[in-house]
Amino acid sequence: MARATGTILGGLPWALALLAGVTAAVSTVWAIRGESEKSRHLAELERLRSLRTAAETRTRNESECSHCVSPEQARRLIQRLCPRPDVSATHRAPPTEAASAASGSPEQPSSRSMQEAYLAAVQRDQQKYSPEELAEIEDLYQQGNDAIESAAGEERLRTLIERYPDSNRAGCASMNLGAVYLNGGLLEEAQQHLEMLVEQQNSAVFESGEAVLPKALLNLAMLHHERGESRAALDAWRRVLTEHPEARDAQGVAYARLVEEQTLRRGYAADALQE
Repeated sequence: MARATGTILGGLPWALALLAGVTAAVSTVWAIRGESEKSRHLAELERLRSLRTAAETRTRNESECSHCVSPEQARRLIQRLCPRPDVSATHRAPPTEAASAASGSPEQPSSRSMQEAYLAAVQRDQQKYSPEELAEIEDLYQQGNDAIESAAGEERLRTLIERYPDSNRAGCASMNLGAVYLNGGLLEEAQQHLEMLVEQQNSAVFESGEAVLPKALLNLAMLHHERGESRAALDAWRRVLTEHPEARDAQGVAYARLVEEQTLRRGYAADALQE
């Protein structure tokens, strides 16, 4: 009995030491978990503070921005710069080949022939430029047109014209810039682009099949009219009729009809186009 008691008492210090070690280990684990939780909470708090600061900065910038426009204002600006074509709202669909034959009127170019003209222009570019160049041409054209009312969009179209002047898209870009400048009252800038297209006898074609050249002449006529240059305006309208008698716009309306409507609306006599 005494020996057993001695044995138990002899092992007691070891057990107490073990218990102390376990207690210390558990305390260390809880301390580590506590530090981890504390770090996580601090990180979350810092993230929330950053989000709040960013939101306050964005709100302050928006309130201080005097030149920012709302989506509705942007839509109205685009409508002002790129108005609908100056034609009557009561357009009739172009006559079919059968109807033309029955009425005795001359056959007009079909939408198929207009699309063929565009595809021919695309094929010309494919023979001139590499796939990489064609991709850049298309990117510049689309990005420029999407933001044509901005300085960035204008710069992209100008880059396209300067870098690939013989491409089909360059002619379309010049026409688009000329129309936007004309509608915005920037007559000098508009004349530069429109006259360049006429002097080049540019063969560019829009995706709709509408040719750039008669469109440039039509806009050039309106530009001269705005300046009070009646003789030059009539000359441009006559060139549309004599050089592009079968041309149609993107909606299929004959340019001859557009010329007639434009001259009558602007007070010219019915026989003013007769030389």
